[in-house]
Amino acid sequence: MGELNATEAIYGFVAWLSSREDATYISANHEVSSCINLIERFKKINNLPDISKQWPNNLTHPPN
Repeated sequence: MGELNATEAIYGFVAWLSSREDATYISANHEVSSCINLIERFKKINNLPDISKQWPNNLTHPPN
C-alpha cells in the first residue's frame, strides 16, 4: 500500500467527515478548534506528516 498524496488526503478527510454520525460545522461563524482534534485523528491513522513551520507561506486560499 502506498502513501497518500496531499489531494487524496483532502478527499479522504472530507469523505470521513461526511460518513460520521456527528455533524461538523466549519465556517467563519463557527468555532473551528474542534476540527483540530479531527484533523489530528485522521493524520495519525493515515500516518501523515506534521505540518512544517513554513506551511502558512506554502498555502494559497482560493478567493471567496
